Amino acid sequence: MDVYIKSETSELRNYNKEKLIIILFFAIFIVSQGIRGYLNDFTSSSIFNYHIVPVAIIFFMFLQRKNKFSKVNFLIFISILALCFLGFLKNRYGLSDLFRTIIGFLAPMMILLIDYRDIDIKYIFPKMYKYFNIFIYFTFMIQVIMSIKLGRTGGIVGHPLTSGWYYSIFISFNMIYYKFFKEKGDFSILLDIVIALTGTVLAAGRISLFAVIFLGVIYTFSCCRRRSIPYLILPIMLGIFLSTDMVNKFIWDKFKETAAWGDITNGRMLGIRDMLFFDLFPKFLLGRGLGYSNYVSQYLFGVVNFENPIIMFAFDHGILTTILVIFLLLIIPLCIFINRRNYLLAINFICLFIIPFSYNGLAETVGILIVLTFLIYIFLALNFSEA
Repeated sequence: MDVYIKSETSELRNYNKEKLIIILFFAIFIVSQGIRGYLNDFTSSSIFNYHIVPVAIIFFMFLQRKNKFSKVNFLIFISILALCFLGFLKNRYGLSDLFRTIIGFLAPMMILLIDYRDIDIKYIFPKMYKYFNIFIYFTFMIQVIMSIKLGRTGGIVGHPLTSGWYYSIFISFNMIYYKFFKEKGDFSILLDIVIALTGTVLAAGRISLFAVIFLGVIYTFSCCRRRSIPYLILPIMLGIFLSTDMVNKFIWDKFKETAAWGDITNGRMLGIRDMLFFDLFPKFLLGRGLGYSNYVSQYLFGVVNFENPIIMFAFDHGILTTILVIFLLLIIPLCIFINRRNYLLAINFICLFIIPFSYNGLAETVGILIVLTFLIYIFLALNFSEA
C-alpha cells in the first residue's frame, strides 16, 4: 500500500518549478539577442536588452518551497558580489554601470545557486529539445534567405558569432536527447550535422565551426547505428563541404585576411601584446567597473576591443573575481561531470563553454552570459538524472 501511495504521489507531482524553468528557457534562448533587438525597435526603447523577464523568473524560483542551495556555489557568488560592490564603492563609477553589472553579470549566475538535483529533467529536457529544434529550423531558413540577399548574417539569433554558438548547442542537445532519452535515425543525425555546419559557416563562426565538426564526429560515433557513417560517410561529407565556395568565402578567406596582418586570432590575443607594450594590466582585487575594458582598449590601446572576455572581466571586475567566475562556471561543473563519469556531458560542456569566450559578447552583451549560465544549470541537472 505504501509503495502504491508513493508511486501515485510521484505521478501526481506538482511541476511548478519545472514549468518555471521551461518558461525561463524560452525567455533566455528563444527570445534571443536578435528578437530582443526587434522588440526594442518596435517599442523605441532598450528595456529588452536587460533580460528583465528571465531575471524576474530566477528571483521567483528562489521563492519556491524546499529550495536547496549549493553551499560552495553560494560562497563563491557572495564573494563575487562583495568584490563588485567594493569596486563600485572604491572607484565610484555610475549607478547605471552598477545596474548593468547586477543585471548582466551577477543575476545570471544566481541560477547556479538553485539545487539542480531537485528538478525532473526527464520532464524538462524533451520539451526544451523540441522548442529549441523548432527555433533552429526556423532561424536556419531565415538565415539562408537573408544570406542570399545580404551576405553573412546571424539570422534572428542576433550577432553572427552567437548564431554559430546556437548551432553548436543544437548539435549538443540532439546528441544528448539521443543518449539520454530517445534514439533517432541515422539520416536525422546527418541532417542535424548538415544544418549546423551550413548555419555556422553562414554566420562566419570559425571557433563554432570547429566545435560543430568535433561534436558532429562525436555525435556519429556515439549515436549512429551504421559504422560506415563515422568512418566513411562523414569524412567524405566533411571533405566535400569544407572545399565549397561558401566555406572558402566565409571561413578560409577570413583566416587569410587575419593572417595577412599578423594575427590569425583576429584580435583575440592582441590584448595581451598591448598590455605588455603599454605596461597596463588589470588589478588583482578590484576592477574599475563594467565598460572599463572598452575604455582601455579603444582610448588607451587604440584598438576596437579585446575580443577576449577573460581580459575584459579582469579589467572590469578584477583578476580575483575573474578567477572565481571561472571556478563557478567551468571548474566546478567539469569536476562534477568527471566525478560521475559522465564523459559525454563533459565533452559537450567544454565545446559549448569555449565558444562564447572566443569573442567579446560574453563581457558586453547581457543575454550571452545568461544563456551560458542557464546552459550549465541544465547540464548539471542532466548529470544527476537517472534517465
